[in-house]
Amino acid sequence: GNFQIRARARCEVHTDKVSDWSNTLSITISSPPYVISGNISYYSNDLPVKDVLLSVTGDVFLTEMTDVNGNYNLEVERGKSFTVVPSKPTNEDIGEFSIITYDAALAARYAVDLDTLTELQQIAADVDQDGHVYTFDAALICRYAVGLELVPSSHVGEWVFVPDKRSYQNLSQDWNNQDYKAIIIGNVHGDWTTGGLGKPQMITQNYEFFPEVVKIKAHSKVTFPIVIDTEEQIISIDINLDYDDKVLEFDSIVPGDLMKGFKWAVNAIPGKFRMGLYRSNAVLGKGKLLDVVFQATSNEGTQGNVKLNYLLVNDKLVYGTTSQVVIEGMGSRIKKYGLKQNYPNPFNSSTTISYYLSEFSHVRLQIYDLLGRTVRELVNGNQPLGNHHIIWDGRDDNGNEVPSGEYICQILINNSSTNLKLIKLR
Repeated sequence: GNFQIRARARCEVHTDKVSDWSNTLSITISSPPYVISGNISYYSNDLPVKDVLLSVTGDVFLTEMTDVNGNYNLEVERGKSFTVVPSKPTNEDIGEFSIITYDAALAARYAVDLDTLTELQQIAADVDQDGHVYTFDAALICRYAVGLELVPSSHVGEWVFVPDKRSYQNLSQDWNNQDYKAIIIGNVHGDWTTGGLGKPQMITQNYEFFPEVVKIKAHSKVTFPIVIDTEEQIISIDINLDYDDKVLEFDSIVPGDLMKGFKWAVNAIPGKFRMGLYRSNAVLGKGKLLDVVFQATSNEGTQGNVKLNYLLVNDKLVYGTTSQVVIEGMGSRIKKYGLKQNYPNPFNSSTTISYYLSEFSHVRLQIYDLLGRTVRELVNGNQPLGNHHIIWDGRDDNGNEVPSGEYICQILINNSSTNLKLIKLR
């Protein structure tokens, strides 16, 4: 502890022959601080996690960052009581392949007792942090993997630490090996590397099912097949595709036989197409998954590229390829109409259903339950050409809120119908 050295200086005053002692000098010498040290590593592979902020609060306030080896040292005055809390900003050092649809599939399999997860994997899979892993958590991971906006209850991409804090009372010694495990919420498979890059395994050199050059008429459609050719049992697929939005626009997806049984999320914005598909029960991965359909929007003599950046089959990488699309002579402008995927989906209170009409048409838009019963009629009448947006508030024709579950949205346009699936959550 602290101690004092007391000394007295003698001062002699000769007036009246009186001697006097005065001025006591006090010197305080402090003992060196104690050191709290440890390491922060990733939960699945013990790789060091750098730039973790350790905040000390209580009798003292200070901060320290982990170094490139994940180490930290805190010097704290003796006798103090305080708490140390590690933290790292959301989405920092995560990388492109750390959270993929494979993570959603692992969470979904655990939710229905088809697979096991370690205690730390369960923390990574519990995306809404309610203490349980449900298929809802899997859906939230899939949405993140394709870049869709997070719902309020989602914590995907956040860093958490085990333990979440350490407390010290009346510090009286050095504390070494005060280690923490770092977890990225959503990274269930645990394939994270220092610097934030996932490391999917490559299973084939190139994707061979896109033609090098495609020639089409102006205003016509062009289809690009997504074909899976592997002997593996598949529980997830990620599709990452870019295209020239000055020449083409995304039109639709056409499911193939292999797509049956998959749950999926799509993020289609101008120039980019991202899709994640997952399922609880594995399926042999051979056959056509789907077709991605584009509409030519430019005139004769233009050209652009459709680039498949990559496919992920489970956690394994298939390298992509590029096709050149050449727009030739003018074709007849096709009649284009139909549903686009509602947003958001899944939804809680309301969702927006969008569709396009290429001409004045009679439209009937209805919501059905899985038993085929009509729940709500949203549109029944003539509408002009153009884009249309209808909001469904999750209520039936009587104004009652419908239960959570899956519903079918059907649009009937001039006697031609299209369906899509909506998921209502509480």
